Amino acid sequence: MCKTNERPEGRVLLWSIHRSLSTAFHRCVLQNSAIETVQEPMHEAIWFGPEGAADLREQHGLTERPESTFNNIKLRLEALPSPVFVKDMPGYLVGQDLDLVIPDTFQHTFMIRHPARVARSYLKAYNITDTDTPEVNAAGGVSWTISQTYRVYQHIKDKMGVKPIVIDASDFQDDPQALLQTYCDAVGLPYDDKMLHWQPGPVDKWVQSPMWLPKPGLMEPWYKAVFASCEPICTPHWQQDTIESIMETLPDALKVVVKEQEAAYYEMAEGRLMPSDTQHDQ
Repeated sequence: MCKTNERPEGRVLLWSIHRSLSTAFHRCVLQNSAIETVQEPMHEAIWFGPEGAADLREQHGLTERPESTFNNIKLRLEALPSPVFVKDMPGYLVGQDLDLVIPDTFQHTFMIRHPARVARSYLKAYNITDTDTPEVNAAGGVSWTISQTYRVYQHIKDKMGVKPIVIDASDFQDDPQALLQTYCDAVGLPYDDKMLHWQPGPVDKWVQSPMWLPKPGLMEPWYKAVFASCEPICTPHWQQDTIESIMETLPDALKVVVKEQEAAYYEMAEGRLMPSDTQHDQ
């Protein structure tokens, strides 16, 4: 990855923390037909690539695809025409040389969420999909997703010589339209009011992708709310639960992890893009 202070206009990669409403954010962008969108392409390398999880392939009866390497996916993304919006998860890049797998020619942005809110969402999700050990799985998930996102954030900041644009899930909930428009203006993507409304139902482009096909039964619970929606949910800040009230509801294992991850969250959140911003501070 070359070091540059330039931000490519209209070529955007949103790296997101799990349970950060990033799929809902992507659902909005998907409504603008002028923008090419890609959902979690690095997932392909995990499921099919030689660097991925062989045990998962064996468990689900999948065949390895030699071409599904992280680097090949990087090259594919770099070849996409502008404007393009890619949403992906830093957690997929564990153990990878980030210089070899993070696409050039993109402006790298991040969507974060306070770890207490992530923890509550994880706990709710695992209560649905794994009732045996929800606390353990949620604690591990929160620690993993925030620490790996911070790792990629630091790498891009150091290598690119620019502080990446960061948005927060709570600000998105507070005013979806304002944050969407501000984000699009900041990264050079065309904004359209169509981004705020859609027909409920599965997104064909997602359910037919390498991300989805290996395990549709496992993916559906994570996308259920987005597929049932017709617009981004608006919850003003004053109506959102406070961090203190959320912490009171969390098991001890999750409280410990939240405290451990707060420093990374607050560092990334400092100077984040707000709906009223016209230019991001570098």
